[in-house]
Amino acid sequence: MIPREFCRLLTAFITASRPRWRLVIAALLTLLAVAGVTQVMAAPPDVEMWRLDCGEFRNFDMEALSDVFAYPGKKKNLTNSCYLIRHEKQFMLWDAGFSLSTVTSEYGKSRRLGMNQTIASQLQTINVKPEQISIIGLSHWHWDHTGQAADFPNGRLLMGKSD
Repeated sequence: MIPREFCRLLTAFITASRPRWRLVIAALLTLLAVAGVTQVMAAPPDVEMWRLDCGEFRNFDMEALSDVFAYPGKKKNLTNSCYLIRHEKQFMLWDAGFSLSTVTSEYGKSRRLGMNQTIASQLQTINVKPEQISIIGLSHWHWDHTGQAADFPNGRLLMGKSD
C-alpha cells in the first residue's frame, strides 16, 4: 500500500511548474521511498531444518504401492525420513520414524526394516538434546511415523484430529 504522504508528494511533483520544486519533491520522494522500504523489510526468521534418517524399508516390494499394478516385480529401498525444525530457540520434530524394538523384532526382520541410528543419536551429532524438543508433529498415526515419539517426553504432540 502506498502511504498518503507519498501520493500527495507524487501529485505535487507531477503538477509542479518550476524545475527547482521538481528537484526538491523528487528528493523527498526518494527519501520517503527508502524509509518505507527499510520499514517493510524485516529480518529473515531464525529457522533451520535437518532431515533425519528414521529408518528404511529395505528391498521393498513396489507392487504394494500401486493399485493399477504399475510396478510388477520391482523392489526398492525406501527411506523413512523425519525432520527437525528449529525456530529461534524452539525445536520441533516432524514424525518419529521406526522404533528400535520394531526394527529388531521378528516383524521388522520379516519386513526387512532397517535403522542406522536412533533420532536421539542423530540429535547428539548436531548438539541438540532430546529434552529440547518442545513439539512433536506426526503426519499420521502409523507405526512407521510414531516409533520414537516416546523418547521426547517434553514434546507437545501435534497431529490431525482423525488420528
